[in-house]
Amino acid sequence: MKKSMMLVAGMIAGAVVFAQENQGERRGHSPRESMKNVLMLDETQDATIRSINKKYAEDFAVLWHDSTQSREEKRQEIKSLRDKREKEINAVLTPEQNEKWKAHKEARAAQQKERMKKAIEKRDARMKAELSLTDEQAEKLKAARKDYAEKTAKLKAEHDAKVKSILTDEQLKKMKAKRSHQKHRRAPKKK
Repeated sequence: MKKSMMLVAGMIAGAVVFAQENQGERRGHSPRESMKNVLMLDETQDATIRSINKKYAEDFAVLWHDSTQSREEKRQEIKSLRDKREKEINAVLTPEQNEKWKAHKEARAAQQKERMKKAIEKRDARMKAELSLTDEQAEKLKAARKDYAEKTAKLKAEHDAKVKSILTDEQLKKMKAKRSHQKHRRAPKKK
């Protein structure tokens, strides 16, 4: 009986994992799959792009887990890696495919921007309703949030620059590693 239950549980878990993987592919979540479908890549192009993506995925993973760099340094390096990867991929595509992919990415970016705008509007409307805000209060609150975000970003940049000027490179690396370790200790454990 116990073996049968274990077998059934294993089959259900396998089915769930398989369904989730297929669902992600059907929705076009994989950029490579999306590229393959939109551009009608041949097998050689698909295999080449797959290998390029695999090569850069390893680089991104190493960078992501590097606790010695600041967030801004990581952001710059990630941008650099993305640009390199994109150049390699563009070399694999025909000029027509490059133009089609560029237009596709621009359209997706516009859609994402629109989704974000709607989400922010929905959040603001919900807050306005829940707090019974007047139009004037809602606008002032929106301006205050924007001002706070700008000031916080400026203060963080100033603080980071001061700390960099005080500490040696070795001390800075140790501090960043310690912060990263503390963050991981505070993070809730996923079950």
